[in-house]
Amino acid sequence: MFRSPRRADPSARTLLRDALPGWVFIFLSLFILTAEVQAIALADRVEASQNTIVRAAPAGTLIGTRAIGDAGTVIEGPVTATLPGGSPLVWWRVNWDTGVDGWSFENGLATIGGGNQEFVPGIDVSHWQGAINWIAVRSAGKEYAFCKATDGASGVDEYLSANANNGRSAGVLMGMYHFARPLSNPALDEARHFVKTIRPWLLQNNLRPVLDVESGDTLGKAALSAWVRTFCQEVERLTLLRPLIYMNRNYAANYMETDLNIYPLWIATPGFTAGSSVAGMGPWAAYAFQQYSWTGRVTGIGGGNVDVDLDAIRGTTAALAPYQIPLISQSVTAATVQTSPAIPGASLTLTLSTTATHTRPVLVGASFYPAGTATGRITDPAREAVLTLTAGNQSLNRSFVIPPATAPGNYDLWLTLHVDVNQDGKVDDGDTALSSTFKKLNALTVSAPPSYATWAASQTLSGQNAAAAADPDHDGADNLTEYAFATIPTSAASHPLTTLTPLPDGTLRFSFTRPLNRPDLTWSIQHSTNLTAWTTLATVTGDTPFTTPGITETGPTQGPREVHADFDRTASGPGYMRLKIQHP
Repeated sequence: MFRSPRRADPSARTLLRDALPGWVFIFLSLFILTAEVQAIALADRVEASQNTIVRAAPAGTLIGTRAIGDAGTVIEGPVTATLPGGSPLVWWRVNWDTGVDGWSFENGLATIGGGNQEFVPGIDVSHWQGAINWIAVRSAGKEYAFCKATDGASGVDEYLSANANNGRSAGVLMGMYHFARPLSNPALDEARHFVKTIRPWLLQNNLRPVLDVESGDTLGKAALSAWVRTFCQEVERLTLLRPLIYMNRNYAANYMETDLNIYPLWIATPGFTAGSSVAGMGPWAAYAFQQYSWTGRVTGIGGGNVDVDLDAIRGTTAALAPYQIPLISQSVTAATVQTSPAIPGASLTLTLSTTATHTRPVLVGASFYPAGTATGRITDPAREAVLTLTAGNQSLNRSFVIPPATAPGNYDLWLTLHVDVNQDGKVDDGDTALSSTFKKLNALTVSAPPSYATWAASQTLSGQNAAAAADPDHDGADNLTEYAFATIPTSAASHPLTTLTPLPDGTLRFSFTRPLNRPDLTWSIQHSTNLTAWTTLATVTGDTPFTTPGITETGPTQGPREVHADFDRTASGPGYMRLKIQHP
């Protein structure tokens, strides 16, 4: 971690110490001490529970001070001695880890355990450690590691990819942390940058994301807490994972509001014994992870000669489970596919039963691969369906579309289920990394759709001559916009039955037969008086029936259907009718 200088609690004792001579401060502080008196014994590990004065002898010459959290080992005592003008105090001689050996009074000390707590060892790293041999790190017994991912609103650690990938490959549980810059950037900007960067590593069994808070105390408790809260809520919204928060005890105790304790704490306590009890963590009664040293040495990191942060979690390996990205399980127990017919652009209906062991939003996708392969996926992700599944057994029906560009041939249909990590409603790279089910359903033969020319030649349209039947718009091409024309006569007597059909009420009928199972086509009935400007009377897409008043459509569900467009010849006047058939 990058660390800010540690700050003492802004308490009455601190203000007194800065304003008064040492002996006066000690005397007055006896009346405002808030530290709990601990049962201390020889060889105990202790820490300074306040800014503690160190003396050459009990109540003797002042030789230094220890800041909150500084640790050491008790090597002599207890001795009762009285400062001038004061009351008797109990003194212990402490060999402080920073090299000072002296006497401190008992009220300024707190026990931190004797190092006999069972714990699981880990580390945290960044670019400061350079290239790391993760196989050696794992062999050294480090079971997990947090690596720096991002900094502020745009920074990315240069070793992120190497650490995240190589660590996981070596069998180390990997987590990623973001170094916060609350004085420089909005929390939302930093949270989104963090999630966008780490998405490829939001993998099962990796550790949850972490927010590293080491600055921003000048904002004050309410403002800094609001920044942290916004960041964590956004990360959780985007990843569906509740992040952890890293900070020291000063920040935890003095700058974090109570509701933030829903985010597990990774506490910095350099100088403490790994796995020891820690007090003074504000709204947190216990920590998830403890960073107990900034000067560790680990095989595989800088030849064992580079400082690295050491971490611990109390308990056995099982204690890591709550902080790992959970197993995502979604099994398909039955599936059937209905197609009518299987041509590009046609719909598929999947009926399936699923069993889920999680409650995270899931995307259901139908993927098409050339028969006998699992490569060359041709499904358009934008056409895949979105569905939120919940834990338990479910029966589902979902429609999918065979991609219009699919070439005729034999395919394998696969069902895919993905967690929608970024909640964008689409199966994308970030979601695919978490894919939990990839199940082959059945073979699928995709047929070529009937061509326009084939259709035009096989149906009857009043007003078409034989030459126009195979290529209604006379452009010599297929799969483009095609037209079929009919001429509106100037009078009922002059119009033959081969053009439009006169009806008894004086109206005219423009008729054609429409084949179905072409969801990729748009059908329009249009009128014109000059063959230049056309007025669209009705338009439908795919197999949707015409419903415009005066236009009727009859025929079987699967087609072909007869379409009749009746209109007032007198009102419309002489001119032309046409059917426009258009590919998207």
